[in-house]
Amino acid sequence: MAKVVTSADERVFRIQKFLGLNENPDGDTKLKMGEASVMRNFKITRDSNLQRRPGLEMVVGLLRGYETEIAPPSAAKVVRTDHGTCSTLTFWTALTDVDRNAGLLSVTGSSNTMTYADVVQIGHKDDGSLSEQWYYKDSESDVYKLTDCTQVGDDYVWTMQLVTVVNASTNKPVRGLWAGNIRGKEYLMGAADGILWRLLRYS
Repeated sequence: MAKVVTSADERVFRIQKFLGLNENPDGDTKLKMGEASVMRNFKITRDSNLQRRPGLEMVVGLLRGYETEIAPPSAAKVVRTDHGTCSTLTFWTALTDVDRNAGLLSVTGSSNTMTYADVVQIGHKDDGSLSEQWYYKDSESDVYKLTDCTQVGDDYVWTMQLVTVVNASTNKPVRGLWAGNIRGKEYLMGAADGILWRLLRYS
């Protein structure tokens, strides 16, 4: 029977400041604390901190319970501003069931294209919110709930409320991720929420 030997000699380091990239010819062991040999999907701020580049999206969630959270109308932000001519945007009537889709958020239901005139025709409730619920997904895969489209001079301003996914599980931390090749087949495993998950890639 094969035995898997693990080492308990592990330490966690806190990096206070990012020191930049260093393609050291002697290998990664010569890097200072805070240096990186490669950089993917991050950018460096003026304060030498790391910030995620736009364009990343969630691949899969490893918990057993998720729910959507919509920012309040008071936290609505300007998603886009059209100058002169109002754009025609596509909106959807519903969101995916994130609990059944491993925490992945997207839009679904019936779709409709709308301009400023269409938003005005929908009308508002007494509390100022739209009479109908419409959801929008931008080019960065962020999902929003339409708040309003207003005309300010020659500009058309689209304001929306960000929709995010929050986990509803009490056991939140991901305990580990493993990747390897067994008998010529690649495996990616993850441990979270009391379950060992085998992650599959769909093209």
